[in-house]
Amino acid sequence: MKKAILFLSFVANAFLSYGQTTVGLIAHWDMNGTTNDVSGNGHNGNGNNLTAAKGMDGVMGHAWYFNGVNSWITIPYSPAFNVTQFTISATIMIQGFYNGICHTNMILCRGASVPSNGNYSLNFDDYPAGSGCTPGIDTTQESFILNASSAAATLDPTPISPFNDTPHLVINKWYTVVATFNDTVFKIYINNVLKKTIPTPTPGKLMISNTD
Repeated sequence: MKKAILFLSFVANAFLSYGQTTVGLIAHWDMNGTTNDVSGNGHNGNGNNLTAAKGMDGVMGHAWYFNGVNSWITIPYSPAFNVTQFTISATIMIQGFYNGICHTNMILCRGASVPSNGNYSLNFDDYPAGSGCTPGIDTTQESFILNASSAAATLDPTPISPFNDTPHLVINKWYTVVATFNDTVFKIYINNVLKKTIPTPTPGKLMISNTD
C-alpha cells in the first residue's frame, strides 16, 4: 500500500475529454471529514485507521492520510458497480511507494487486485518501466496504470509498457488523474492533459461481479 492523501469519484460513463460532470455518477467520496458517498447514491465507505489531512486547497480535513500499512476504505458490494464502461477520477498526493510484491500502489480497486471476473482498478507502480514483480523497486519510474478484466481474458493493454510516462510520479506533489475505459480503449488524463490512449488486445465487456 502507498502513503497518500486523496479524494476520488467514480462515474459509469467514460469522459470523452477531461472535465467535471455528474452525468452517470455512481459515487463520489470527497474525503471531507467522512468516508461517505456525497453523490446521494448511498455508497458510503468504511474507513480503517485514517488520519485527517490537508486537501489540495490547503484546508485541514479536506483529505484523508493513508499510512501505507493498515489504512484503507472499503465500499460494500452494490450491483451499481457492475458496469461495462467507466471513469475513475482521483486527486492524490503521493507520499511514498510500496516496495512489496509487484510494487502496486492501489488507488481504487473493485474486487481482488489479481484480475478476476468484473475486476477493475486504478493504481501506480514501476511496472510499465520494466521493473514489474521483481525484487527491486525503482521509485524514479512510477506511472499511473488502469486495469480491467472480463470472464474470458484480461482486457489490460499488452504490453503494459505504453503506460510508462514522463515525467514520472514523485512524492509530495498533487495529481489529478482521470482514467477511462469503454470496452476497447483505456485513456488516462493527468492534471487535465490526455497522456495515454491505449487499445485493449482483446476487446470485451466487463463481467458481473459480487465483490466490494
